[in-house]
Amino acid sequence: MTLALALALALALALALALALTLALALTLALTLALALTLALIFAKVDADSSGSISAAEMSAHIASVYGGAMDESITTDMLKAADTDGDGEVSLDEFKTIMRAGPDIKP
Repeated sequence: MTLALALALALALALALALALTLALALTLALTLALALTLALIFAKVDADSSGSISAAEMSAHIASVYGGAMDESITTDMLKAADTDGDGEVSLDEFKTIMRAGPDIKP
């Protein structure tokens, strides 16, 4: 193999790797944006009065509509407290996104 051919192959490999990384980054960005949009749409559905935050009453009403009945109020209160990081008694969109991305706190 000549030096020119070896350099051409190395360049082709580097370009292929750069393209693969670019595509992976684009896919990651697209999935991140899709998740953010999905969470925003879900938030808007729960935020029944469109105030920009979810109250305890809205959370309870949404849970009841999804599960066909009210959940124990202490569970709803605990859920709200876990999500309400600024302590204002309601869940903002940013708080909602954070808690939804974190997933459940499962204890063995």
